[in-house]
Amino acid sequence: MNDGFDIYTIIILVLAVFIFLRLRSVLGTRTGNERRPQDPFVGRPQPNPEAGADKVIPLPQRNSEPQPKAEPTEEPEDAGARWTGVAEPGTPVARGLDQLAEAERGFDAREFVAGARGL
Repeated sequence: MNDGFDIYTIIILVLAVFIFLRLRSVLGTRTGNERRPQDPFVGRPQPNPEAGADKVIPLPQRNSEPQPKAEPTEEPEDAGARWTGVAEPGTPVARGLDQLAEAERGFDAREFVAGARGL
């Protein structure tokens, strides 16, 4: 007679039905304290074109012509010795270090490389 309906199954079933009926009676009912749904397009003040004319800020004009690229500058006299111990002269690494040095004054390549090796 152990067909799956023991006392615990019946108690859980009765409890589930009771909770379902209580929730069904409460959920979805209105109490009168709800806010009205707001229409996002109603009640918005219309802009007055005459009043807002002085608030327009003109943006700078964009040139449709591409900016000419800067001509590569000649390497300084000490360019070969500048990155000694860090990069060989004329390599892409040396050119990249030159660009970093131009962009940031006080750039120290030895400290930069030492920090990268410490990773």
